[in-house]
Amino acid sequence: MILKSPLTKTIATIRKRLWRIFLLPALVRLFLQGALKRTFSGISNAPFYHLGRSFLLPFLYYGVFGMAPASAHDQGQKLRALLLERDSATASLQSFCKTPIHAVLLHNHSIPDSALIASLNLSATSDAAINIRHVQLMCGSTLLSEAWNAYVPNRLTPVARARLADKHTPFGRAIGSTTFWRERLSSRVTGLPTGFILENRALLHRHTDNLPIAAVLERYTKDALPR
Repeated sequence: MILKSPLTKTIATIRKRLWRIFLLPALVRLFLQGALKRTFSGISNAPFYHLGRSFLLPFLYYGVFGMAPASAHDQGQKLRALLLERDSATASLQSFCKTPIHAVLLHNHSIPDSALIASLNLSATSDAAINIRHVQLMCGSTLLSEAWNAYVPNRLTPVARARLADKHTPFGRAIGSTTFWRERLSSRVTGLPTGFILENRALLHRHTDNLPIAAVLERYTKDALPR
C-alpha cells in the first residue's frame, strides 16, 4: 500500500476543486449554449434563442451546480478588486475595452457629495476655483461608468487643461495616468441607483508635491467588468 504525502493529497484536492468549480461548469455551459443554438437554429424568429439563453440556460446551470449567476453585490466586489490594480480608473476600464473609451459630457454639474470638495484643501488664493465635470464613460455604445470630477484647474498642467477642453476625453487620460496617485476614501456595492454595482470616492494627488488636484465620485455598471 502506497501512502500519499500531505502535499500530494493537497494537490489532488485542489485539482478536484478546480475541475468542479471552473473547468466542468465552463464545459457544461458551452454544451448548453450549443444545445440551445441547435434547438432554435431552424426557427427564423431569433428572440426564441435569446429567450432560451436568458432564462433557460441560467435555470439549467443552477440546477446542475446549485449556484446562481453572480449577484450585483458579487459583481461589485469583483470590479472593486480589479480597479484597485491601478490609480487611473480610465486605464483600468481601457484594459477591458477593445476600442478607445470616450466620455459623454452631461449637463448636471452638481456633485452628489459636496463634502468631497472640502477634501481638496483649497486656499484663499487663485487656485480656489473649482470645475466640476460630470461624464459618462463609454466603450463604444456601452455605458461603463458615470463620474463626477471636482478638480482645480490651476493645479493641472496647461496640456491637461487643453485636453479637458475636449468633451470626449476621460479625465484620467487628460491629466496622464502616471502623473497622479489615488487616495481611496470610500467604496460601496449596496444602496446604489438602479443600474450600478459599485461606487468609489477618491482624491487624486499630484506625484510632484502630493497636492490634491481632484475629488472624484465614480459609479460603475456591470458592463465595466471584463468579458
